[in-house]
Amino acid sequence: MMIATSKEPSMKCSINNCDREVAYNDMCNAHYLRWLRGKPMYKVIRESLPCPKNHPIHMAWENMKARCRNKNLAQWEDYGGRGIAYDTSWESFSNFYGDMFPTWEQGLTLDRINNDGDYCKENCRWATRAQQQQNSRRSKLTLEQAEEIRNRRGAGESLTNLANEFGVKYHIVADIMRRKTYAK
Repeated sequence: MMIATSKEPSMKCSINNCDREVAYNDMCNAHYLRWLRGKPMYKVIRESLPCPKNHPIHMAWENMKARCRNKNLAQWEDYGGRGIAYDTSWESFSNFYGDMFPTWEQGLTLDRINNDGDYCKENCRWATRAQQQQNSRRSKLTLEQAEEIRNRRGAGESLTNLANEFGVKYHIVADIMRRKTYAK
């Protein structure tokens, strides 16, 4: 379908938060076509974002929602499949951003403090990958046990023996020794 262009192409679309140029009838092409088909305009109003979509905070928000809602994701079983949801106010990125940006730092990722709790301001923090590994349902060791592994390995005990005794895989003990995980 060919859309007639406006006489003033520098004008912006009249739909809230749309910064595209007017094509016809004070609307951009997308909104005008939606209007022609009789679709409600509120569904196409875009949220004005406080940061770009490729920013780590926006990506953390998108990933959080997908883990809770998308049954086709491999991680869904560990999140939405266990009943983990997110605060309904966080459906809007602006609300999520307002709650979580003040404590965000580059290199940190979104983490739930209580792994059986939902994503909400009170139960979320920004954490390093190592902190997240320690805060996992699969995490079997405490910081004290990791320190004991370091001490016993330093005294000459084998990685294999330590892994068997503490009930973890060999690579976990190796990571502890390299301080890749369970580091204070």
